[in-house]
Amino acid sequence: MPVENRPVVGTLNCDECGETASLHQTARGKRRLLYRRCGCGCDQRTGEAIQKHWRQNMTPRPGFEHLAEPKPEPEQPNKTAPVLESVEPKPEPKQPTQQPKQEPKPEPEKGSMAVPFWASVLIGTAVFIAKTARGGA
Repeated sequence: MPVENRPVVGTLNCDECGETASLHQTARGKRRLLYRRCGCGCDQRTGEAIQKHWRQNMTPRPGFEHLAEPKPEPEQPNKTAPVLESVEPKPEPKQPTQQPKQEPKPEPEKGSMAVPFWASVLIGTAVFIAKTARGGA
């Protein structure tokens, strides 16, 4: 059975596929949310940010102008107030800092029994399995 959409309340240019998307309004409970249909499919996101984006960027159909929100205008500096220039202090010349000497890590002597952690875990697991197999755990 084909999907039956609600009436188109506005249109919007889709950023993903470049087509003109149709906006529809849901009738779920008390909330009236928009959803978008275009070449990408049906987008039913309900987050405040996407709903606001759709309402600000939609071209409403006649009779649905109340659904559109005006785009926020970028703030412009107040032309009547004088603009104060910030005075930045001159950077002081950096003095060379002495880094503490790092002592080299002692290398294990030849023939020593230094075992990496992963190897000790492997050996311990093998011993445990051998003991449980014999029944001696």
